[in-house]
Amino acid sequence: MNWFREKVLDQRGHRRTAGWLRRVLIVIPARLVHTARRWELKAWRDYPWRGLFEWATHRLEVLRL
Repeated sequence: MNWFREKVLDQRGHRRTAGWLRRVLIVIPARLVHTARRWELKAWRDYPWRGLFEWATHRLEVLRL
């Protein structure tokens, strides 16, 4: 969890709690769909934390390489 906060969310000084991360990044209003031979997560357009979610998934992809 600490690695995720520091490397992916770039939180060094003030850290969010595990409950906050669960509510904002894991339990999101979205639909998992399969199109063009790949899985996509279609998030609610007006979801207030959508930008953070997209930024975190992009950081995970960059760190994975």
